[in-house]
Amino acid sequence: AGHYVSEPVFERFAELEKQWISVEDRLPVAGDWYFCWSRNQAQIIFLDTAEPIMWLQDGDYLESVTHWMPLPPPPEQGE
Repeated sequence: AGHYVSEPVFERFAELEKQWISVEDRLPVAGDWYFCWSRNQAQIIFLDTAEPIMWLQDGDYLESVTHWMPLPPPPEQGE
């Protein structure tokens, strides 16, 4: 049996899909965390400040990141 995704959730995923930025088009600012696409899965990864640009997850460097997007801002206090 499949899982049903409500229309608002589906629309939100469609909006997010448009926000992916290819690493071939632009790289993010190093020294921060990003939502990234690597090896057919989405991950939150730290972009190291070392040259060449390296993506760091759990102490391991990844070379397979193809797309990224900024993380959303944290929730405001009280949310």
